Amino acid sequence: MKLQTRLFLASGAVGVVALAGMASLTAFAAAAVTPTVTTVVQNSSNSTLTSALVGTSVHAVVTVASSTATTSPTGTVDFNLYSNQTCSGTPLTQSAVVLVNGSASSSNATLAAGGLSYQVHYNGQDTTYNAANSVCMPVSATQFAPALSLSLSNSNVLAGSVVNAIPNLTGETAGADGTLQYRVYTNN
Repeated sequence: MKLQTRLFLASGAVGVVALAGMASLTAFAAAAVTPTVTTVVQNSSNSTLTSALVGTSVHAVVTVASSTATTSPTGTVDFNLYSNQTCSGTPLTQSAVVLVNGSASSSNATLAAGGLSYQVHYNGQDTTYNAANSVCMPVSATQFAPALSLSLSNSNVLAGSVVNAIPNLTGETAGADGTLQYRVYTNN
């Protein structure tokens, strides 16, 4: 705060005739700071990732910070979840999630075959912090790579004997299902 004082003196035949004072206060308002909004995407083990298997449960974690302000950002953020990897189109928004010590987490989402992306909007804080957005954080989806092998109950049989085929599926998830189609050949 700056205080300015001006005094005006006028003299007459008898001495000081008038004394006028004028004081003005000039307050300098600090400009709001634009914070850094950093977003990462994590799995249920809280490991940061940029790609994961289809069906993986993921969530976004945001940190709002400033290297120039004297106080930590408070307030709320909006998590925008997109069904693509480009943060385009209409998002599914989780609004007004409260920052705790400058951080917040979104609810869980399941990674679909086309991947997904998050962009977080910080709603600002009074005259201290401006509203700001994070960059788009995409997560690509990888497909499972199961393998199917087949063995026979007996590889040396006499003509007319019964042989059973035993399938073995590996690299699948617990929810894998589907059907098998067998083809029988009369040669090796």
